[in-house]
Amino acid sequence: MNNEHMEHFKITIVEPFLLIPFILLFFLYLIACIVSNRHYKRWSYLRIFYWALGILCMATIAVGPLAKSVHKDFTAHMFGHLLLGMVAPLLILLSAPMTLFLRTLRVKHARYITKVLKSFPIRLICDPLTASLLNVGGLWLLYTTNLFSQMHQNLLLYLFIHLHVFIAGYVYTAAFIYIDPIPHRTSYMYRAIIMILSMASHGV
Repeated sequence: MNNEHMEHFKITIVEPFLLIPFILLFFLYLIACIVSNRHYKRWSYLRIFYWALGILCMATIAVGPLAKSVHKDFTAHMFGHLLLGMVAPLLILLSAPMTLFLRTLRVKHARYITKVLKSFPIRLICDPLTASLLNVGGLWLLYTTNLFSQMHQNLLLYLFIHLHVFIAGYVYTAAFIYIDPIPHRTSYMYRAIIMILSMASHGV
């Protein structure tokens, strides 16, 4: 059995297990909706739709034809990058997961989480400038070093990089679009300037 067939065999064996986290995330959101609806206004079905679509976008990078194509087709890889790093984060943000999470907690616990969100480390990470550096900087590191070729030879590295792409994309999106509670909000002008600079850097 050659290396290509062996790699295909490994992916086929692992695929069902890679799907489990996405299924759990979807049902955890639904459970949170049920808990939230007991005490507050009914949660929007549109936000549930955004969450489901966002999870689907992430899942297509781990399981299915696209997940197999990204290893040998750079066009497929870039399409997957758009889904995972841009489309999925936007959809997940529109589903307002942090707002829903806070609604499921007791007041005491919700206040503690809010206090953490107001802390300096979170403020630093969620600043548009820092979020842009984490997002665009990771892409520069991936595509200007041998990290891109290495991740297709190591499953753990592959998963870690894709997890980073999504998280960095989510933090970046949340730093510019205020859907969930953001204790440290910045001005529209500041966000606009940083976004233009980050988009230019991303384009390069």
